[in-house]
Amino acid sequence: LGQDNAGRIELLTSAGSLINKYLYIGAGIGLNYYGDAEDLMLPIYGNIRFYVPTGTQIHPYIDMKSGYSLGLTTSEEKGLYINATAGIQISNFTVGIGYASQTLTYDNYYDDYSESNGGFAFRVGLTF
Repeated sequence: LGQDNAGRIELLTSAGSLINKYLYIGAGIGLNYYGDAEDLMLPIYGNIRFYVPTGTQIHPYIDMKSGYSLGLTTSEEKGLYINATAGIQISNFTVGIGYASQTLTYDNYYDDYSESNGGFAFRVGLTF
């Protein structure tokens, strides 16, 4: 759910390791498709996740991804990428809600400008 009803579909992956049972640190890459604009972006980011200790099979977490995106539709598009999620992990499945923001900076021969595109997200995932 984005600004001006502009939707985005994200496919994100991250590889890293658990520092202890409460802290995960990794790096990732993904694909973001903006339906209205028919734009495809490639975010590259660092990933940190904190698990809240509960003593049960349900593990609440807070996840943060921050990095930079490159435009795959046009090379002029690029910018800062930030993604924050709060959710729960049950076994290897995750579900959460969050907010993602993509700053787009256009710099070509004719135009130089910047805009931000952000929105709320519903996320589902798998952990390995």
